[in-house]
Amino acid sequence: MKILVLHGYTQTGESLRRNIGGLLCRLEEAVPDATFSFPTAHIRLQPRQDDATSSALNLRGWFEASQASNPPDGLVTSLGDLALVLESEGPFAGIIALSLGTILAAMLASLLHGGTIIETHEETIRNVVEAMPYPECFAALRHAPLRFLILCAARAATESYYEWLFQEDLGVRMCYVVGDSDSVVSYEDRDAVPKRLIGRGEPIMIVHPGGHHLPTDRPSQVAIV
Repeated sequence: MKILVLHGYTQTGESLRRNIGGLLCRLEEAVPDATFSFPTAHIRLQPRQDDATSSALNLRGWFEASQASNPPDGLVTSLGDLALVLESEGPFAGIIALSLGTILAAMLASLLHGGTIIETHEETIRNVVEAMPYPECFAALRHAPLRFLILCAARAATESYYEWLFQEDLGVRMCYVVGDSDSVVSYEDRDAVPKRLIGRGEPIMIVHPGGHHLPTDRPSQVAIV
């Protein structure tokens, strides 16, 4: 079973892999054939002026989080990059994602689910002045719908120009992982995600004793597995 893992803002695929080694071990014990892909976002972020360490010089992001443009700089390119990963390394059963990576994960689930997504987009652009363009790289992509999303410190793409992506059931099982001391994601954002994303069946909610990261404690990791 192949699982795609999407890092958050100011991370890389490799840094996230190092940070969640315990969770990966538990998943591999439970699902011996599980393999993981950790792509790294293409946008290189500016480090703080007082931080010249190698890790600080390799901060990455899937798109410019501070921008309100439609779509934000880098988002369409990141979707194209991930389409190539899906094509070359897939098929994937599901996605584990952290922070801003959860927005990309939800978009991928929607684009891969099929259904009437293209018709929904065409209807949207006729009625909405600002609508994110349909990423053409997914039109010819051959990949089965995803089966699950595990979203940690999830963010909701609530802007109107993403509306067409989330009007239908995504067809996946949803698991939300929340840190009880997460000071980055507000309660409003936390509550908005389950309302925005419609999955298959009741979503699973796991609260772990930590902050803006995937859980490191054993009970929470076991619950995710």
